[in-house]
Amino acid sequence: NNAVAVGFSDGEIGSALSFLRELGGGFVVVADGELKASVSFPMGNGVMSAEPYENLLAEIERAQDAARELGSRLVHPLLTMVQTVLLTVPDLGLTDKGLIDARRGEIVPVVRGDGPG
Repeated sequence: NNAVAVGFSDGEIGSALSFLRELGGGFVVVADGELKASVSFPMGNGVMSAEPYENLLAEIERAQDAARELGSRLVHPLLTMVQTVLLTVPDLGLTDKGLIDARRGEIVPVVRGDGPG
């Protein structure tokens, strides 16, 4: 489906994407090329799991804890990242084409020419 990666270097992002590819989708937390936590979503093009809800929720929380231990100040760092690429949540979506106004279906410029200079 969509791969979203945040990192400090191209190498770190590359490592995270490699681990993610091995999982077949899901969440990974990587530091210094080492996998710190993962949640596998191998079904539905990387967005679903057959794991029981309680197990999956515990895995997600462990992965989010790992992201917070690496310095994220977000309450739900991984779930926040997922939301950034949903085209209709709530009105804007971040895609490989850029920022999209979901209501109009148009690309939104990320730098405006009329702002303070």
